[in-house]
Amino acid sequence: LNSWITTSKGKSVQFLYWSTVFKIEMMLLAFVKSLRIGNYKMFLSCLERVVPCIFAIDHIHFSRWLPVFINDLKLLPMKHASIYKEFLSGKFTNQKNSILEKE
Repeated sequence: LNSWITTSKGKSVQFLYWSTVFKIEMMLLAFVKSLRIGNYKMFLSCLERVVPCIFAIDHIHFSRWLPVFINDLKLLPMKHASIYKEFLSGKFTNQKNSILEKE
């Protein structure tokens, strides 16, 4: 499958476009999932994966401050261990309902 995708990207500009769109949509869905289930490590991973896209679309403020934000989050275990522990338990986001908490 991977070799077919690589070959198809080289043959068709339209395939390359839709493959890129699919990749970006999957990153967005993973980000939303990380917030909904309260998975802090997944949230941080999603932020790291989106940084190159932010630079590519030339969002100046996001490309400047998102790496700083990610770095602050990575330093959290050393600087504020109690807050990091709470974030790992899912308290970095708020749940609208208790349905997700039952999973």
